[in-house]
Amino acid sequence: MIDLAGGWEQHAALLRSQAPASAKQLAKQRRRLARGGEHVRYVFDEGDPRALETLLGWKAEQYRRWGRADPLASHRGRELARALARSRQADCTGVVSVLYVGGEPAAIQLSLRSASVLALCIGAYAPRYAPHSPGIILLDEVIRSAADLGVTTVDLGEGDQPYKQAVMTRMTHLPHTVLWRARPTGTTALARLRATAAADDFITARPALRARTRTALHHYGRLRHALHHRSSAPGSPGQAAGERGESVPKRGHAPFHHREPGD
Repeated sequence: MIDLAGGWEQHAALLRSQAPASAKQLAKQRRRLARGGEHVRYVFDEGDPRALETLLGWKAEQYRRWGRADPLASHRGRELARALARSRQADCTGVVSVLYVGGEPAAIQLSLRSASVLALCIGAYAPRYAPHSPGIILLDEVIRSAADLGVTTVDLGEGDQPYKQAVMTRMTHLPHTVLWRARPTGTTALARLRATAAADDFITARPALRARTRTALHHYGRLRHALHHRSSAPGSPGQAAGERGESVPKRGHAPFHHREPGD
């Protein structure tokens, strides 16, 4: 969690005092990103629906690289993400934030916000910009915008990744909640979720085992990523449009690329 009750300047000053190295690194990454002469631009709430589709594609690729199951791979998962992005309820408004470099998206973040809380949901970045940490730069911009809108709490979501530890001001423990139908399939799914949660808790509580598990998953992810691209190569069985696990632009819809004024 990030406490923004005191506003952006107070939060930024706290980060500079608690993690000066992280603050300097962020400034350095900003300079490096703009050093190529490309115009860097940020949009807090992008209205173009192609931004979300780009984000979902990046996230699917990221899960493959990590060796993890993609919770957004199903039609229902993607439709849920789209519904959240379109939501305009007072207590649940979807926000798709984009960091552009030279007119093309470098990082995208889907969040939900109310008058006082902003919750991060799905975030990813274009792999080609990875050396410049565009996701961290975008997160910094999103937090600043949230503070300007009067948001007092930013929920970074589950996990203790280094980038979250660098910006959070407090931690909150929340229980996992599962809803299921009283049917055999629902009961089976619940048992599977309980077993997965138990294994996850066991591994997370043991740092050495957690590190080895993460390494193994990354190795598996790289292998799966390589096999996926091999099957998508020209002449391979999965080469036909729509069989690659990637979105195919429909007639009349260009790939997501934001043109700058004057282009």
